[in-house]
Amino acid sequence: MFTLRHHEPPLGKRGRTHAITALAIGLTLFVSLADASVSFLGPTNYPAGTGPAAVAAGDFNADGKVDLAVANRGSNDVSILLGNGDGTFQAARSVSAGASPAAVVVADFNHDGRDDLAVALLGDSSTGQGAAVSVFLNNGDGTFRLAWTADETTRTPTFLAIGDFDGDGSPDLAEALGISALTVFLNNGDGTFRTGNDYATQFPIFSIAVGDLNADHIPDLVLATGYIGGSGGTALQSSGAITVLLGNGDGTFHSPVDYANSTEEIQFVTLADFNGDGKLDVAAATTYFRHPEFQPITIKGNVRLFLGDGNGGLTIGQGLQTVSGSYAIHVTSGDLNGDGTTDVVALFSVAGTLAGSFTALQNNPDGTFTLANFDAGTAVSLTEADLNHDGASDLVLVNAADGNVGVLLNASAAAALTLSLTIDGTGAGTVITHPGLALCAHTCSIKFPAGTQVSLGAKPNSGFHFATWGGACSGTASCALVMNSDQNVTATFDIGAAPDFSLSSATLTPSTINAGESTSASLNISDAGGFNSSVSFACSVQPLPPLAPTCSVNPATSSSATKVVVNTTAPTAARTTHSLNLFYALALPFAGLVLIAFRAQPGTTSKPKASRGCLLCRGFDCAALSICLWWKQHYGIRPSRHAARNVHGNCDRNRGVFAALGISYPDGAVTGRSYAPLDQHPGPERTRSCPIAPRGYESCSEV
Repeated sequence: MFTLRHHEPPLGKRGRTHAITALAIGLTLFVSLADASVSFLGPTNYPAGTGPAAVAAGDFNADGKVDLAVANRGSNDVSILLGNGDGTFQAARSVSAGASPAAVVVADFNHDGRDDLAVALLGDSSTGQGAAVSVFLNNGDGTFRLAWTADETTRTPTFLAIGDFDGDGSPDLAEALGISALTVFLNNGDGTFRTGNDYATQFPIFSIAVGDLNADHIPDLVLATGYIGGSGGTALQSSGAITVLLGNGDGTFHSPVDYANSTEEIQFVTLADFNGDGKLDVAAATTYFRHPEFQPITIKGNVRLFLGDGNGGLTIGQGLQTVSGSYAIHVTSGDLNGDGTTDVVALFSVAGTLAGSFTALQNNPDGTFTLANFDAGTAVSLTEADLNHDGASDLVLVNAADGNVGVLLNASAAAALTLSLTIDGTGAGTVITHPGLALCAHTCSIKFPAGTQVSLGAKPNSGFHFATWGGACSGTASCALVMNSDQNVTATFDIGAAPDFSLSSATLTPSTINAGESTSASLNISDAGGFNSSVSFACSVQPLPPLAPTCSVNPATSSSATKVVVNTTAPTAARTTHSLNLFYALALPFAGLVLIAFRAQPGTTSKPKASRGCLLCRGFDCAALSICLWWKQHYGIRPSRHAARNVHGNCDRNRGVFAALGISYPDGAVTGRSYAPLDQHPGPERTRSCPIAPRGYESCSEV
């Protein structure tokens, strides 16, 4: 008989424990869901050790095929199952690990191109074996040797996660402890580690996920925390939070920040961009537990989605699933149906029974999820991996009671294409792919749906530089390609700093110029790191005002020096054209005289000579006024009030002539003051219309 506890924190923290007794019965999992778009074949069960608790995938014999490492708490070992590449596995090999392995992770800890193991050991007080964290280096043939151990007898490690926390290119370890704390071990580069900082958390830690939440290219930590507690006559109640520690890039982290602090235990977390906004989100398996004294127990397992804001914060997105009467104990993510979006798989355990189930939550383009439920037998843990290289996410269930792992091959994914990455050169570095955020430090094969746009970035380790791309990518910039067929890409890293150059500029001479003049400055090129190429130059002027300066570089390509010239343009004065110039001021009134001279004067029967003379008088007066108007418009000077009043009446009477010539003449104001037309003035004003006329014309205003 094997007893599995769902929660590992100390009993004093929990108040009470809830255990499931798992009998040694065989797992029979039949998947039949004809109407679901996600489906699996199997399971096929492979024996492991006694009481398996966790599983991780890797390539332990460097054959490019996925292998499995299973931590067995009951038999104190790790089972290695070498893959055949088609989703089947060879018989397990045993690696003695220590007392009660609870967690196992895989990485190349000593940079030899082989996947190694790190194991968290709970210890065994009955045998005097203490808790520890141990690293086992790969011998290259699927066997391992112990390389490093950290004694954790007083702290009890329960979970491990991997990330390059100090930016030196070596995978480091983050360890969850049973005392509501986290510690970091920094890799020395050879598979041995030095102890980093400890970080206290509000609740005990169930699991750790590593990812870049704030887009600073530094790994952050996301913790699933919680516990069930109560005292005296109070109810036993679950509590928990998602705890985020943002990385500083030097192996240290910001203080923990809790999100979604609630009445649910957060039991497991997985990171991915679930809504396609380019920001990492968190899918969490949570459990609500409440047991009032002498009252029924309420248990609800949930899957919740917490959306990332891109700055390291989380907001509650939506509840994806709730299963009453079950604990939600594990969650993972992957593309289950080959549509290019990340789906979720959640594992549930029915309270008080051995039964379990898992749910495939298919991510839809509109942000919703389609659920497909499957029997999980007695599974207590699971992982996702492409076991048969078809581009689909397969599943491995850890069946603690049965001492085996169950392999389910995905039968739902569309055809996928392979991106093969190879790291070459005398240096070392990592290739980062998006989508997927895969990190490749040696040789990797990654599956993508046909038509996927993939971007690749190269990050050299300290002391090295990225030299060039090869294969489907070229140059040294980030590479983008479309998966229309299988692609091969090589990233070359070399020892030493990258070839580079610097520029130094002389002062512009002259430093101050007038419009229409030029200034120039020389640029000198200095090489560094063996740079021996030419540099191409171009220049522009910003912003672009009217009559913007222009610039040129000569020569445009050089390996030593060049010259920048800035040219300016002198402005051209604009000429203002007046609507009434002197020519028109003189010519038009005299043209008017001709018309006036031959115009019949209706109603005039007496004093014809005086009338003709008065017409001439009026014509000359109008000419004088036109000159005044032109003078005023051009120079802003007005005629005197007396002159204006004298000539205004005559010109007003001949406004028809002006209209015939297309000249507009306003009533009233000619000098800025108002003067009524002569025929609108009362009697005395009428006799003063021509006070300076020659003899014989005194009565011209009467005409």
